Amino acid sequence: MNGLKVGWVGATGTPLLIPDAASGHERLSRPDWVQREGIRSFAGHPLVSRDQVLGVLATFTREPLDDRAFAWLGTFANQAGVAIANARAFEELDRLRKQLS
Repeated sequence: MNGLKVGWVGATGTPLLIPDAASGHERLSRPDWVQREGIRSFAGHPLVSRDQVLGVLATFTREPLDDRAFAWLGTFANQAGVAIANARAFEELDRLRKQLS
């Protein structure tokens, strides 16, 4: 897995958890920053709606993340994806209404 992890999550649509950044630092693009800032974990979930990745919800934490916290982040990411899609749909409806008038 090369490149930036947030970009990888967005490109593949696959969630990623690095629970121990210290031992998995080779998977992070800036291990010096990870060590200097005391980063313990990375988690990223795609924001998806209708099989389209709209963005990524990612976090670097100074506390270890476990599978349960990762799952909660995924639940939030799913809800955020739906909210973003709905906001875009309402914007499109508004644009079409203005175009009709």
